[in-house]
Amino acid sequence: MKQVAHGVHQLSIQRFVNVYFVEVGLAGEWVLVDTGLPGSEKTIIEAANQLFYPGTHPQAILLTHGHMDHAGSAQALAEHWKVPVLAHPLELPFLRG
Repeated sequence: MKQVAHGVHQLSIQRFVNVYFVEVGLAGEWVLVDTGLPGSEKTIIEAANQLFYPGTHPQAILLTHGHMDHAGSAQALAEHWKVPVLAHPLELPFLRG
């Protein structure tokens, strides 16, 4: 994981997929941008726990678009963290299959 800007950390998964942890508001408040391929949730949760604190969760999950390498673990992470998933309405057909 590397810091790419103040409050923004990039996690590369399987060499070509990136997810971003973006700090917002107060200390410990953050959002996750994109969720990688299906099955990436364990890696993302472990990275969040290391970056912030064990048991942390984002305020929301933001999806840039509905491709599988960006949204593949969204449902699993949303269910694990019990947080909303936000995406542009035009992406909904791709996200809902």
